[in-house]
Amino acid sequence: MFIDYLDDCGTTSLSLLTTQHLSGYIRTIAGYHKKSISAILTTLRSFLRFLYLNCYHEKDLSSDVPKLKQPHFPKIQSAWKPEDVKRVLESVDRGNPNGKRDYAILLMVARLGMRVQDIKEIR
Repeated sequence: MFIDYLDDCGTTSLSLLTTQHLSGYIRTIAGYHKKSISAILTTLRSFLRFLYLNCYHEKDLSSDVPKLKQPHFPKIQSAWKPEDVKRVLESVDRGNPNGKRDYAILLMVARLGMRVQDIKEIR
C-alpha cells in the first residue's frame, strides 16, 4: 500500500522519500482500525529501517513514523482446570437474586461454552 501511495505521488525512487511522504501516507490510513494502523506503522518503520541499513536512503526515517499506543490486554486463560471451575462456582453467593443470576451465567459459560456476546443477547 505504501509503494502504491508513492507511485500515486509520482515518487520514482526510494532515495527521494521525505517525511512529507510519510505524513501523507499516514493520513490515508487514519480511518482504519487501531490494530491495523499499529501493524501498518510497525511494518513501515521496519521497511524504512531496511532502506537505511542497506543504503537505499541516506537518512533513517523510521524514527519519524509515530508509534500508536496500544493498551496491552493479556490473553485470558484458554482452559481452566475442573477444580478451578468448581471453586469459582462454589464462591458465588446464591442466597440473593444477583448471586443466582451470576451463578446461572457462570454455568452457561462453564458447561455450555457460551461466549460473552451470546450471554448478553439473552432476553
